Amino acid sequence: MEKNEEMEKLPFNKALLLENLKIQDNSYGGLNIKLINKNVRILLSTSPALPGEINLVGFYKVDGIEEKGITRCALYVLLLAILGEGVIKEEDIMRVSAPTPDDGNMKRLIKIYNQIGFTQGKPKVGSPLNLNSTIKNLINTLKEQCEIKGGGKPRRKTKRMRKKRKNKTRKNSKKMSKKPKRVGGKLYFDDHPEFRPSLSPRQIFKLGSFGGTYWRPIKSKFFNKELKNQHKKYSKLGWWKGIPEDELTRPFNKYDVKLNKYGKKVGTTLKFWEDKGWMDKQDPYGWVQWYCEFYTGRRSNDDIRQISRFNKLAGPKGRFRKWLVTQIMKKGGKSKWNDHSISPAMRQTLQHWAYKLTKKDFDHELKSRKEK
Repeated sequence: MEKNEEMEKLPFNKALLLENLKIQDNSYGGLNIKLINKNVRILLSTSPALPGEINLVGFYKVDGIEEKGITRCALYVLLLAILGEGVIKEEDIMRVSAPTPDDGNMKRLIKIYNQIGFTQGKPKVGSPLNLNSTIKNLINTLKEQCEIKGGGKPRRKTKRMRKKRKNKTRKNSKKMSKKPKRVGGKLYFDDHPEFRPSLSPRQIFKLGSFGGTYWRPIKSKFFNKELKNQHKKYSKLGWWKGIPEDELTRPFNKYDVKLNKYGKKVGTTLKFWEDKGWMDKQDPYGWVQWYCEFYTGRRSNDDIRQISRFNKLAGPKGRFRKWLVTQIMKKGGKSKWNDHSISPAMRQTLQHWAYKLTKKDFDHELKSRKEK
């Protein structure tokens, strides 16, 4: 299709395209979003290791289906549906995972993705083509190509109120207390009021997390020697009282899911996180190590990034926190807000990010949805 050539809008029925849509927890502590029916096969996935990113894993038309453009229009209504559910955000990035042409013509396949709204970026580890786009761009591009009928278009929020926190000067920061306090059931940091975890580092481990493996000896890409006993610096704070050493430092191959509060194994390997570029040399164990240091008063150039990661997953607008509320309402209703049998993997993931759903947060989220 030439740049100056207009694509005729393709008419489809919304209900037909969205038939058999399923959103499920995955083994990484994220979500699998499956749209598999008699017409298309579309699979999206998310991971807490990559907040703000969605992988387009599968994107196919079923053999024998002749309708032109049915897959791209199915993707369009799918994005609108999960945007309305709060599973994704307009500013999130979608990446095409390992695009493989059925006919071997990669140039043709890339051209199709370009028409949909994807652009090709610099090669990345595990993604040599690096086809990516914001959700907002995909929706706007596909809107011009698809005419959806039946049930109307899902409402979506087009204006977002954003509060930008002003950078504090070093002089003012010194006046603020770095010691957290409990306010309204959550932790509050004077110098970072936008960061509101509900669990302390001790609570994360005391409740049962990481299958007992988090503080195991590791080989980090940042150091030539093996790292071990990194947790012992916090012993003087009493964090590990009542927690056996074996429930903190056991090898990864002895991960014990029974130690986890919700009985689910979630997360990925250290190598996966390192390959994705989400690790920082000062905290080679990852986000929880950063949180331990931040909690005890250290401040660094990595704080904004790590707080942003938390908020994208577990903050008031965090996709995992919002999705947990959605699942509770679908599977049990208001009275089941603390039913651990509903989305235990999602609850376990949120616990690893220092968050546990409270009745107050649950009610607040329901109220905010009614006001939209």
